[in-house]
Amino acid sequence: MTQEQYDFLAKKAKELMQNTLDPVHNWEHVFNVKQNALKLKSMLPLKFQERIDDKILAIMCLWHDISYVYYKSGFLQFFIEGVRAEKIVKPYLKAAGLLRKEERLIKDAIRTHPHIYYFFTHYRTLYHKILNDADFIEDSNPKRIALAKATMSQSFFRLFVMKILKPLFYNSYKNHFFNFKESRELVKQYEK
Repeated sequence: MTQEQYDFLAKKAKELMQNTLDPVHNWEHVFNVKQNALKLKSMLPLKFQERIDDKILAIMCLWHDISYVYYKSGFLQFFIEGVRAEKIVKPYLKAAGLLRKEERLIKDAIRTHPHIYYFFTHYRTLYHKILNDADFIEDSNPKRIALAKATMSQSFFRLFVMKILKPLFYNSYKNHFFNFKESRELVKQYEK
């Protein structure tokens, strides 16, 4: 990916993500996921770092929740957000003129990033795993948690997640659902 392609895609993601239908899945969130992903990459062994292109990883992160520009958080969105996001990002990747393998990798990571795909992501590329962990890490961000609680009335599904699922599974989720042990270190930035 060239710098020009990266700049085009990053600028378009920022423009779109500033107008999402879900305040928890906004530009700040995807930007934080990108920052977490790049920090995580830098903490991994050199043999892994050498296999990751920072620009491709960053674009995956910036576009992973693009479906929230058109769809509100809810039960159906929870299950098909990745498929929706892949369809939305496709014409932008084409317009940027990426190589086919780069385009396929980005679309696949975006399609399979939702938490329900966690067990499948375990068997995917380093890009998939880093995106997955960077997104999980952002679930510990106190600012994002407060925003989710403040917008619980937006959907019954968010109310269900925040009042029932998070309290039941948060501690085990935080300790067991990461692809890299280094990810647990990054969660600590939010526990201060």
